[in-house]
Amino acid sequence: MIVSSTADSFILIEQDHHANLAAEIMKKMDSHFTPKDKRWCAVLFAIAQHDCGWHSFDIQPFFNDEKKMPYSFLDFPTAAKAVLYRHGIDEVARSDVYAALLCSMHYLRFMEDDAQKEAQAFAENERLRQQEIKASIPDFDQETCNLHYAMLQFADNLSLYICLNAPGAKKENEHPFFKDGLSIAETLQHVFPEKIGIQWEDAETVTMHFFPFTDAIPLVVKQKEIRKKDIAAFGLLKSYEKAPYTELKLILRGDKS
Repeated sequence: MIVSSTADSFILIEQDHHANLAAEIMKKMDSHFTPKDKRWCAVLFAIAQHDCGWHSFDIQPFFNDEKKMPYSFLDFPTAAKAVLYRHGIDEVARSDVYAALLCSMHYLRFMEDDAQKEAQAFAENERLRQQEIKASIPDFDQETCNLHYAMLQFADNLSLYICLNAPGAKKENEHPFFKDGLSIAETLQHVFPEKIGIQWEDAETVTMHFFPFTDAIPLVVKQKEIRKKDIAAFGLLKSYEKAPYTELKLILRGDKS
């Protein structure tokens, strides 16, 4: 779950919705920046599905008693994350093993430096999975795979920027991840800058200083707003299930378009 807070409520965005938003953005990538190979469809599938393991957890979110707010993807317990990560990669693998490889690389990066035994067991399992997938692909190329994974990272970060920040947020009030812009993996820096400046121009417009897409992109962010007084009265689960989804409509564009 992606969680942000206002004075009276929490804004919750399900991880699966964020991933689909990332894929919608990447479908508009200018062909000049799109890898010219047969696996681009698998890359888009990986982007769209990379957080599918969160679905069953996010539709019935958990409350963090210590922080007095819903658990987010940033503080969700490691043992539970290992379960949902593995389940999500397994689900993707049923449709496309190359996409599953990219998802596995994505989550391994988050878990391999975590000393908890569940994280280390997950990391060991995913390293083996990755070896098996690579061995099963006759024309596998690590350099191309790294490029595809960098595209997933870029899409993930761009969607997270939109989802983690309040519409119209001033630069000084943005989430700490993004105050210096979007960081770009070294693998992509032959076509992208090292960082991409990004900002909310107003409550309905996000602008990028480097815009690798064909045109301005209309987007819809699906979210729920849960009042804190409802959580106090009825608990998070009931409050979340009763709350309707709302839609935040915005435009992503280049700062000169």
